[in-house]
Amino acid sequence: MKHATTEGVMEALLTMFSRYGVCNEVVSDNGTPFTSQQFTEFCSKYGIRHTRTPPGHPQSNGQAERYVQTVKDGLAKLMADGHALPDALRQFLWRYRSAPHATTGQSPAELFIGRKLRSTLDLLIPVMATTTERNRERYQKNFDKRTKPKEFHSGQLVLVRDYRLNRTVDWISGKLVRRYGTKVWDVKVGDLIWRRHANQMRPRSWLEMHEMVEAEIPPSANAEAPPPTIDNDLPEVTSEALPASTANDAETVKTEPDQPKAQPDAVKVSQPQPVETKPATVNKPQATKPKKTKPEPVEPRRTARANAGIAPKLLIHEQ
Repeated sequence: MKHATTEGVMEALLTMFSRYGVCNEVVSDNGTPFTSQQFTEFCSKYGIRHTRTPPGHPQSNGQAERYVQTVKDGLAKLMADGHALPDALRQFLWRYRSAPHATTGQSPAELFIGRKLRSTLDLLIPVMATTTERNRERYQKNFDKRTKPKEFHSGQLVLVRDYRLNRTVDWISGKLVRRYGTKVWDVKVGDLIWRRHANQMRPRSWLEMHEMVEAEIPPSANAEAPPPTIDNDLPEVTSEALPASTANDAETVKTEPDQPKAQPDAVKVSQPQPVETKPATVNKPQATKPKKTKPEPVEPRRTARANAGIAPKLLIHEQ
């Protein structure tokens, strides 16, 4: 601080509070900025306990005094090596905050932000995967289970998102040029090079007109080829090259005069006559009468009367 006033001290404390939160206690000497009524009201407003050391006894705030001496020694060594004061202060703070403390066994940065500061020494010693990296791998594994991976290669034809002119999202044809990382690509769209993520692209299987011109492919490449021509100029076959029977047949064919072809008579087309159709008759089966059969005569039984010589009575059945 260039000017140690009460307003300057309160402004510096508010800046620290905005980064790290309000502290519980402030330990200071008996300087004028700390003994004013305005600073007392400031501490009361934010609930801060203010402790002042006895006059003429700086050992009462020994922790702060020890740190001031450590900073002075470190700056003197770095400036002796040719470093300027701002660079020497940055180098000292980086090393001091990364080194483990003798009392706590941990570095000030690890106690303050919960992790170690990465330095050039980490390039020599491989660092094991942290909890954050393991969680990221687990999230990616769960995400990949619900999505289908997209595979692209350089020179592939794709459709990419077009965000120009603040219009609604549209798709435009492009061609992949090069890849950055695993998901980011440079896409050639006309004369421009756009950078798009794999989620902003789709495969394309057709060629645009300007791409056909560049590849020297005619638009009518799929047109049908013209039918082949038939050559009627056949070589003349002589009788010497034919067998005997074939040669005789050829001579007989030559001796016969050419007769005019008979013209076919004109075919008269007659109108079809309507045909009368009669409904088909179905013969009904005739009922057959059962034949009458004459009953056979029944002989009267010989009873005791007949045995006694009495003439039996004849029973006449009427037919």
